[in-house]
Amino acid sequence: MRKENLKRIISLNGCEFRMNRSIQAEGAFTQVKQNMNFRRFLSRGKENILSECIIFI
Repeated sequence: MRKENLKRIISLNGCEFRMNRSIQAEGAFTQVKQNMNFRRFLSRGKENILSECIIFI
């Protein structure tokens, strides 16, 4: 099963899917941040950042 998955990932079609996915995710995240006038996190750590995200929403 791993060999089949590796073949799909390495194939031209797989590379194209991965490239498009990374572009789409980044674009959507950027728009959300820009619409919220968000520049950077004020705290560190996963829990603190999650709390900060909830506050801004």
